[in-house]
Formats: sequence, C-alpha cells, structure tokens
Amino acid sequence: MDLPELDKLLERRKYLLDWIERNKLAQDMLPTVQQELEVTNLNIQALTTLPDEANEIPRENLSFSLDHENKHMKSALPMIPLYNAKDLRISTDYIISGSTASISTYVARVGELGTEDAQRYAGAYFDSYRKMQEAQSRTAKVRRLIEMLADQTITKRYDVALEAYTAFQSGTANRTGTASEIRNLLHGVKLGLFKKAQRWPGENMTWERMGHRLAKGGYENSLLIQREKIQSLLIADLSHILKEQDRNAPINPDHKWSQVLDHIYALISLTKLTENL
Repeated sequence: MDLPELDKLLERRKYLLDWIERNKLAQDMLPTVQQELEVTNLNIQALTTLPDEANEIPRENLSFSLDHENKHMKSALPMIPLYNAKDLRISTDYIISGSTASISTYVARVGELGTEDAQRYAGAYFDSYRKMQEAQSRTAKVRRLIEMLADQTITKRYDVALEAYTAFQSGTANRTGTASEIRNLLHGVKLGLFKKAQRWPGENMTWERMGHRLAKGGYENSLLIQREKIQSLLIADLSHILKEQDRNAPINPDHKWSQVLDHIYALISLTKLTENL
C-alpha cells in the first residue's frame, strides 16, 4: 500500500531521534564544559583581586592567546539555541489535534470492518495508544483543561465519564452506560466552549463563530473547526453503542475513550483559554 503520509512521519521521527542523540552528546560534554568554566572562573578571580602592588610585576599580554582560545572554544562548543517550552507545547498540540487525530480515527474505522485481522490491527494500535496516554498523564491533563471552562457541571461530567470507563475496563459496568456518560461529556465540553465564545447570554453559536473567537490563531482556528466533524463522528459512534446498533460492526468503547481524551485535549488546547499555561 502506497502511503505518502508515511514519508512525512518518518522524516519527523528522524528529526526527533537526531535531536535526542545530539542532546545526549551535549550531556556527555557537560563535565568538560564545567571543567573549563572552573578554570576560567579561577583566572578571573586571579585578575580581579590583584593587590595594588601587583603593578610592580610585569604581566604578559595574553590577548592573542585568549582570542585564539575563545575562538576555538566557540567553534568546538556552538551555543545551544534558546528553546521556548511554550512553542514546543504548541507543537505537541498541533500533532495531537491534527495528524494523530486523523490516524486514530482511521485506525478505529479499520477495526470496525469487523474482520479478525482488522480487529487485531486496531486492537494492537489502541493498546499502545492507551499506554502512551497513561505515560503522558493524559487523563489528568484533560481534566485540568476542562477546568479552564470554569463550569463545575462539565468537570463533574468528566469525572463521571472517567469513573464509568474505569468501571467498564474492570468489568463492573456495561458498554451502553459507559457510552452514555462519554457522550454526555462531549456535549458538555462543546456547550462549555460555545458559552465561552458567546458575547451575550443566549447568543446563537456555531463552530465557525466559536473557532473565530476562541482560537489562538488562524491555523488553530482551522484545526478547531475541523473538530466539529470529529465530534459528530464520536457522538454518532457512542450513540450506536448506546442503542446497540453496532452489532454487525462492533465499536470498541476502549478505542472511543482514547479518541475522546485527545479530542477534548485538542479542542481546549487550541483556544486562548490556555495561553497563560
């Protein structure tokens, strides 16, 4: 299967692996850099604490040597760029909101073809996806983002949905009840964002208007508006589970929860509500 998108993902992976490798090399050099700093500090101390009578002793002109040493040091040790943690966090938001959301939606759809190979493929992907979300504390991060909507009823919906999903995983809750609570959460987050975008109570709100008013910028606005389709697909899938209309092509609630977590993460992180994070 020819997948042109794969080349771009491989390019990104190579860049990140190269960055990590260079960071390791820089860390290995740290003891030597520290040693040079100690020598330099000692020499500075020697020249800044001279007693007055030291002028009687001739001092060699070290300007040429110091220029050469500084030039060589800067060549061997190029200055590390000033990284911006906020910019990097925005990059992560883009990845989760864009390609990751599209790929996870695609994989879920493949799994819903219902064949043994398709289900095995989707199951393996979402097992890894779920472990990654747990390692990155996605549930806690999403809750903090929901709190920015400043609506306790929505935060409560999140807690109830998480509790229902956890119970479903342990086998003490059914899939229909779990789907209902997750769907309620999605409706709540949408209403919370619409309310934040309103300029007066009861103002008629659309995804386009909400995105235009709340998005951090033009690119974020386009991603935010695209979320309407994903929101509709997730709610439709959860409704099919709730009404048990997915018997011919079973929908896995585990997959939906992973998608919902990243969907809500994307929805709120793309807005101005998170600018002060």
